[in-house]
Amino acid sequence: MATRSAEEEELWRQEVAAWDCLKAGDFRGYLALLHKDITAWPRHAAAPLGKDAIFQHMLPRVSLYQSPVFSVELTPLTVRVLGDVGIVQYRAHIRVAARPGVDETIRFSRTWLRTGNGWRLIAGMNAPVAGS
Repeated sequence: MATRSAEEEELWRQEVAAWDCLKAGDFRGYLALLHKDITAWPRHAAAPLGKDAIFQHMLPRVSLYQSPVFSVELTPLTVRVLGDVGIVQYRAHIRVAARPGVDETIRFSRTWLRTGNGWRLIAGMNAPVAGS
C-alpha cells in the first residue's frame, strides 16, 4: 500500500481503535465510535442494520472478542480521506483457537464521517474472502 497522508493514518488508527475496543471488552467505547445514523450490513445479517440493531447483533459476540483465544490481524488495502469522509477497506484474518474451523479472512469496507467529536463510523459492510 502506498504511503498514507497524516489524515489517512489518523483514520486507520481509528479503525484499529474500534477493534481494540472490542478486544478489550469496551463495548461502550466501540458503540461511541458509531455515528447515530449508521447503516451497516454484517455478513451474518439478512439486511442492513441501524445502531440499535448493530448493538443487538454484536451483544452475543462480546465475550468472544475479549477472549484470549480470539485474535485478529488487520491488513489495510485502501485508506482514503475525501474532505470529511473517510473510507477504509481491509482484510481481517480472524482466529478463534477454542473453536475448530474458526480461522477465516473477512473483507471489510467501512465509511467514516469526521464530526466535531472525531471520526464516527457511518457505514460498513463485510463478507468472507472466497476460499478462507
